[in-house]
Amino acid sequence: MSKSITCMTGVIKSGKDHKAQIFLSLNPHAQLVNFADPLRKITWKLIGCETKTPEQYEIFKKQPVKIDKYNLYFNTGRDLLKFVGDILNIADKDYFIKQWEASVESFPAKDIITTDARSPDEIRAVYKLKGKVIFCNYPSKDYNCTDTHVTEQMAQKLLSHGFRHNDIIEQAVFECIFNE
Repeated sequence: MSKSITCMTGVIKSGKDHKAQIFLSLNPHAQLVNFADPLRKITWKLIGCETKTPEQYEIFKKQPVKIDKYNLYFNTGRDLLKFVGDILNIADKDYFIKQWEASVESFPAKDIITTDARSPDEIRAVYKLKGKVIFCNYPSKDYNCTDTHVTEQMAQKLLSHGFRHNDIIEQAVFECIFNE
């Protein structure tokens, strides 16, 4: 069965999740499959608990996190997620792509939504499965287009090339930008 894959990308708090929730509410048979799903599962095991709702997850990302067992402290949950993601990428630069492709294949839903493609290779994985990519740039109250982490650089580059909210990013244009 062929699947319809729609990927939202953009900087922090640019409307990706909001847009996905609207799509999911209109299409109850669609499935949200994100590249960072395994990151969250590993992080929850590391800290010994997990968030149950999107609201709890937003709070977690903003609060300090201390892991006594490993004598680790992070200014925010988002910093912890970045740290764990960096470690996984060091171990296998394609870890998140492999996990995402396996999840997309295993879910029975025909329509797949992804809201967290953070690298050119993740976007290429979407194109490889014939998906479409939508740029989100709705400046919410926590919008951040200046975060310097590597996971934000692709979206910032797209922004600098003039992409606007709801623009479809064609594969050929994407490749021209990221093969410069």
